[in-house]
Amino acid sequence: MAIVHADTDSVIEPAAAQPGAGLACVAALTLILDLANGVEEESSQRTAAFAWHLASEAGLSPADRGTAFMAGLLYHIGCTAFASTQARFADDDIALRAALGKSDRESPRSLVWALLRANQRAGSRIAALIDVGLHHADIRDHWMREACGAARSLATHLGCTSATLTALGEMFERWDGRGGPHGLRGDALSVPGRVMQAAHVAVLFHTSGGTDVARRALAQAARGTLDPVWAARAESALQVLDTPSSLALAWSASESLAAAAAISPFRAAEVFGEFADLQTPHTRGHSAAVARLAHGAGVQLGLAQEELVALDLAAHLHDVGHVALPTALWMQTRPWSDNERRRAQTHVSVTERVLAQAPVLQEAARIAGAHHERLDGSGYPRGARQSQLERPSRLLAVVEMTCNRLEDRPHRRACSVTEVALQLVREANEGRLDAACVDVVQQTLGQPRQRTTGAGLQLTEREVDVLRPLATGQTNKQIARALGISDRTVQTHTQHIYAKLGVDTRAGAALAAARAGLL
Repeated sequence: MAIVHADTDSVIEPAAAQPGAGLACVAALTLILDLANGVEEESSQRTAAFAWHLASEAGLSPADRGTAFMAGLLYHIGCTAFASTQARFADDDIALRAALGKSDRESPRSLVWALLRANQRAGSRIAALIDVGLHHADIRDHWMREACGAARSLATHLGCTSATLTALGEMFERWDGRGGPHGLRGDALSVPGRVMQAAHVAVLFHTSGGTDVARRALAQAARGTLDPVWAARAESALQVLDTPSSLALAWSASESLAAAAAISPFRAAEVFGEFADLQTPHTRGHSAAVARLAHGAGVQLGLAQEELVALDLAAHLHDVGHVALPTALWMQTRPWSDNERRRAQTHVSVTERVLAQAPVLQEAARIAGAHHERLDGSGYPRGARQSQLERPSRLLAVVEMTCNRLEDRPHRRACSVTEVALQLVREANEGRLDAACVDVVQQTLGQPRQRTTGAGLQLTEREVDVLRPLATGQTNKQIARALGISDRTVQTHTQHIYAKLGVDTRAGAALAAARAGLL
């Protein structure tokens, strides 16, 4: 029997509803976390499996084993929350995160070294070093706070346990109390969180340098960063990382997690779509908007049940490949060079490759991989023509173009609905977009919609006015100037918004606003 997905009214095929299907999707999609952080592919999966192994060998309860596993799997899921701010300091924020991951975040010297690695241009290096020299502590605290806040919010939406949320909030805490965002120390750190940290360090250095490098890294971390007991346990178990069969056994055992059955493929798609959207302020809410419009248009177009299911998944995930490329590329305010354009276009192939890792996402991978194709062969990445593009792919191409044009971008303002409609018709008349898909998208877009307010979030109208620009990256000064109020008033409204939404970061507020349709 098929299952109706509550958020989109789409129908999940039995294969996607099987226990463990959602976890398999999450595991496959963590490949994009690895790419976004410049670590070896499958590092997230290996960290989860190794954390499970360590927890099992130590005799921790099934609940604690499951928490360590899920926290290890999602260790990097908050990284896009501060990608746009890191892009202020680094030409390549992925290289910056990769360098920071292997350094002491408390050390200004380590941050300087990471910035030099992430900036190839002399001008960028000088500007970054000056800014960091002036504001190192504030920058560090901001990054840690935003990453942990986003990780908790995304994991909550995924359906993770409160214990997993606690562990994810401890990613940057240290055993000696010198970490953040809360400066927790010693036994104040949860046991699964300590396991997650030890597993992360072990896998990070083992995959890049082998057993001896990992052993030295763990010994060094045991002097302040990690719980010495768990660092020693990880060091004594390093041989497991050399044995794929051992990790496979740990992975198989983890699939019995009670939490696995609670994760649906659709929820995984929503969460990883949100993860990608957080990369830049102007893309927040984009994937959800594409999914809403694609689903409504797909119903009107008369897509078959299995086509609609694959389209819904693909719509949420169509842009996850963006995060495998430096954020500065997507925040460029001038026209792209030919090389930059070609590089940006590779995001589609990355998206398709990541989605194809999960069996239940195979069809969604094909649809998402064609969302920039055009019927006349002028699209990318394959230059596919009309006969090679099925209806869901054609429809997603129209929907993505529509939503993209209706949103602000760094190099242009959003178009009006009328302007977008004229562009779609022109593209259809010139043979690039499917005319039938253009018609249903315009009909769906033209249907009257009730104005979204903050009522569902218990926000006042003024708080909604503040939340929208807050969620899209505007500073308090910019918001105050636009609304004609003082900076202090904006700060007061922001505090009330955070309290009502149950968040403590801009990323958390942005996610709440996007889910409520406010963006």
